[in-house]
Amino acid sequence: IDYISKNFEKEQKKFQAEKFNYSEFLKAINSVVIISKTDPKGNITYANEEFKKISGYKREDLLGNSHNIVRNPDTDAQVFKDLWATIKKGNVWHGKLANRAKDGSIYYVKSHIFPIFDQKHNIIEYLAIREDITDVIKSKKAYENQLKFSNMLLDNEENIVVVTKNNQISKVNDAFFRTFGYKDLESFQSWHECICDLFIEKEGYLKREKRPKMWYDVILKEPYKIHFALMMDSNNEERIYSVKSRQLVYNEEAIYVIHTFNDITELERTKQKAQQAEVAQAMFLANMSHEIRTPMNGILGFAELLQNTELSDTQKKYVDIVNSSTRTLLNIINDILDSSKIANNKIELENIEINPFVEFNTTFELLKSLAEQKSLIYINKFDTKMFECVQSDATRLRQIITNLLSNAIKFTPQNGQVLLQTEVIKENDSTQTVRFLVSDTGIGIPEKKLEKIFKPFSQADESTTRKFGGTGLGLSISADLVKVFGGELQVKSTEGKGTTFFFDLEFDKCDRSTILKNLLASYEIVIVEDNDKLFMDTIDKTLDSFHIHYKHISKEDDFAKLLKNNTIVLTLDAQTGMQIRKILPREQIICITDKCDNEHLDCIDLTFDESFGSHLYNFLLSKMQNHTLIRKEDINSGITQNLRILIA
Repeated sequence: IDYISKNFEKEQKKFQAEKFNYSEFLKAINSVVIISKTDPKGNITYANEEFKKISGYKREDLLGNSHNIVRNPDTDAQVFKDLWATIKKGNVWHGKLANRAKDGSIYYVKSHIFPIFDQKHNIIEYLAIREDITDVIKSKKAYENQLKFSNMLLDNEENIVVVTKNNQISKVNDAFFRTFGYKDLESFQSWHECICDLFIEKEGYLKREKRPKMWYDVILKEPYKIHFALMMDSNNEERIYSVKSRQLVYNEEAIYVIHTFNDITELERTKQKAQQAEVAQAMFLANMSHEIRTPMNGILGFAELLQNTELSDTQKKYVDIVNSSTRTLLNIINDILDSSKIANNKIELENIEINPFVEFNTTFELLKSLAEQKSLIYINKFDTKMFECVQSDATRLRQIITNLLSNAIKFTPQNGQVLLQTEVIKENDSTQTVRFLVSDTGIGIPEKKLEKIFKPFSQADESTTRKFGGTGLGLSISADLVKVFGGELQVKSTEGKGTTFFFDLEFDKCDRSTILKNLLASYEIVIVEDNDKLFMDTIDKTLDSFHIHYKHISKEDDFAKLLKNNTIVLTLDAQTGMQIRKILPREQIICITDKCDNEHLDCIDLTFDESFGSHLYNFLLSKMQNHTLIRKEDINSGITQNLRILIA
């Protein structure tokens, strides 16, 4: 009996322990899943806390009621027919259901319904274990709605949209199918692996590149540039598209690229027609200009011949008017011809060696008489740091400066000022960037009219044409020519106070034997010191900038001992110049003064300002190039060449 009693107690303890473990297990399950039991008719006999929590019903509301209490009326009745048919056969039913809580909200559960049998294998109740999947279902629906919305946007987009994933097409919109005639993406991919297979390869359009370089790599590399694709639509008609591509990286694994094809065929065709019309118009202007210019030159030539005959005062007046009018008309025709050349991209720049000091000064001097007629202060200031020899197109450069200077003179009233200035703003051993400025104190240009002045046949105001004349082509041509040189013509102006036009051009340096330093290499430059410190500082600074070697002597020195046959003397005093004249020829003495009226001296009037350097440079260069300075040994050596001269 003791043995049985002890064994019973042992089994009882074991049972209690297992009961406790089972109770804890049920408690754990009850805390995470929704559990309910119903009788064979579907009336609820048990509902755990999770069921009450998610449904919002109390225990007394649930027990004894049909499970339909949480049924969503929108659920298809066939679902429940299949459910009952399954569990009544003794099988387990698995599925997802949408249930309705007491407050009317919908929640979603993943359900497993088990039949429970008695010893005779009769179904006595049903056990339902459910998992709350509301968040998952709602997230999925939100994603599906977002995807549906995105697809709707894509399909209503007029432009063709193609999405590639890891270089493979993953999606296209309806516009793609409408344009190219494919039924769906599968039918397209059965023939092609890449949208680029539809490209027509021509110069200036995207190429059919697949591997290793993709066709859209160039777009991703240069996103701000406009890229074009030429493609054939379902009607076998060539269409032109502007193409944009944007890359997206998802989860650091999938690389998506979104491509947009915008049909610009009609726009391009209209543009091409306009360009063809412009070319035709420009060609007409060019041909007419050539045709008109030939007889105009004849009129001008014979008018000039007529001027040289014996004429009465009245006849001379008439011939002068014919001559002036003909020149004006010829200038207009030349402007039109230049404008048509620029419009047709027929302007080709020469690349010859020029001396900017000489070239710019010559251009400046051409218009000096016009400035003097209006009593203008007409000055130039050339930066002495400019290279003495550069590669450029002298003719076109002269044309730009002449246009700007003539405009400045035209629009500047009596006693005003016109300035031509150059300034070196950047340089290295082989190139130099020079800023050109043409400034005046004229009528100025209103700020709102500044953009208009560079357009062909335009001036700041209609009254300007009536008052000052002109075609309005000068500034347009100048701006276009500056652009051909690689610069940009810019303007600053204050109405009533004046205008400044400026542009920057880069020049390549060249080496030429005619630069001033080389021409003066055989001469000794001597400066006679003077009490005028301004003169001494200015002349020293100028000669240093031209890399010319020189030395100073005093007025008290013995000139006969110091001066040689190859000496060139610069002096500020005419009396000193006359003393040196007894030793050196006139050509080797430069007297810088405005009070010299001595016929035995070469005197030049040079103002000591920023223009002094360029004036002195051109004066010396002119003397050297005209051979007014010739050494005695050159005379003694004579000329031995046999020359053959052609006069045309």
